Amino acid sequence: MKNNSISKKRDETLKKIVINEWNFFTNVNNIGKRAFCQDNSFTFIYSRLCYWSIYNDIILTSYLSDLICAKKDNRNLLTEKYAYMMQYSEPEYFNKIKKFLPNISKCKNTLVNSIMLIYMYWEEDVRKNEPKLLDNNRDLYDSSQSAANTTIENYFKGELYSYSETTLNLILKYYLSAYQKGVNLVEKNLKFLMEK
Repeated sequence: MKNNSISKKRDETLKKIVINEWNFFTNVNNIGKRAFCQDNSFTFIYSRLCYWSIYNDIILTSYLSDLICAKKDNRNLLTEKYAYMMQYSEPEYFNKIKKFLPNISKCKNTLVNSIMLIYMYWEEDVRKNEPKLLDNNRDLYDSSQSAANTTIENYFKGELYSYSETTLNLILKYYLSAYQKGVNLVEKNLKFLMEK
């Protein structure tokens, strides 16, 4: 009975996260016109549910708190995510909008870079050993070919910058533990997606 209530609470937390994220995502103001994916709730919610399912309950609770606090402060974490990505893909435009974004502290920058070391190692490992799991053509790192597209590295960095330092600290500990156990969380996420 206890396990059922724990599972139910986790499901409720996941549901609240993806619904809050969807509400933010569908209200992101793009440069130019609205993106097609902003009206595709099923794909967005499914992919985000798969992503957040790789994390433990402590991280989920912390990130849900990030979303709730952002909403109270009239901030859109998904807008911030895509804006932070622009520092790599469109640096000139980013310089015009960065004053509207929360400042990235040295602590947050260190946490993000530490997480990225493990995350990109996992991405490289999947590309080398499990390429059948990949379903997109995004480059891992910046190159002349990827200048017009957001790379996996820059996409995930933008995402991490939108999290609180509390959530990032928890994720870093979780990543280190998974890495030490030989668990590849990128692979785990991609396998969840393939179960669709």
